Amino acid sequence: MYERTDAMAVSQPALAQPRPQRHRVFFAVIVAAVVAADQAGKVCAVALHQRAGHGMGLFGSSLLRNRGALFGVGAAWTLAITLLTLAALVGLVAAGLRACSRGAVVALLAGGAAGNGWDRLARAPGPLRGAVVDWIQLPVYPAVFNIADLTLRAGALVTVVLVLRTARPSPPSHSVSTAG
Repeated sequence: MYERTDAMAVSQPALAQPRPQRHRVFFAVIVAAVVAADQAGKVCAVALHQRAGHGMGLFGSSLLRNRGALFGVGAAWTLAITLLTLAALVGLVAAGLRACSRGAVVALLAGGAAGNGWDRLARAPGPLRGAVVDWIQLPVYPAVFNIADLTLRAGALVTVVLVLRTARPSPPSHSVSTAG
């Protein structure tokens, strides 16, 4: 046996301990960055479209105001889609503030929901009936979308990958039988 020296008894430095609030700050920063980038892109797209009457070259020539959901489905149900978006946002924020290891994925989803939710709350034709501004159009993708849509899709894709990774069956154990 060996004796424990004072050097071995020293505990880990305080920096090695996880700070309980760090993930919340990280979550909030990602959400804020997504919303800021999304809204800035939409403001620029609307301003350029109003000034020039067309789009932005590389990103196509479309500026759409989508009152529905994905691909414009449910345009007559704008209020219901808005309320569902806000409910999802509340759930995502609650989950994101609790999540330590998956907070970035939830932040992408929450940021996307908040960006499009803001449009539904603040844009014409009025509160809870606003249309989402879609402005990015790529030659290889038929739909027109925005940064919030992009982060929602990225968050959903990463979620699927994480679920599939954790749902993999464990390899069979190779135990040696002693019965003979």
